[in-house]
Amino acid sequence: MPPYAPIQDKQTTELAVSVDDTAPQNPQRIVASVDIEHTYHGDLRVALVDPQGTEVVLHNREGGGADNLQGSYDSEHHGGLREALGQNPRGTWRFRVFDGADRDEGEVKSVELKLD
Repeated sequence: MPPYAPIQDKQTTELAVSVDDTAPQNPQRIVASVDIEHTYHGDLRVALVDPQGTEVVLHNREGGGADNLQGSYDSEHHGGLREALGQNPRGTWRFRVFDGADRDEGEVKSVELKLD
């Protein structure tokens, strides 16, 4: 999880998170967390892609002109993540952040994936 990844207008930033063999093979819970610095988080689409290639949208250009996007998305409350529980979690997961507008750029400060 890099400490910094730039987010540029009309481009996708992708960060990889590896889940190794010590992770539970059948987790009961997935929590995906992001800390993104951006002056208009309504520009942003944030998705998590599991090792099998299934994409789950966590944030889809909501929130208008609010600054920054910081939060956690939990499989207990997010249907797409709940569906990912049935997959083998080991391998490379990817966080994708797309900036769908001009003028406001930012950076991904951190991403985190927890499997319990």
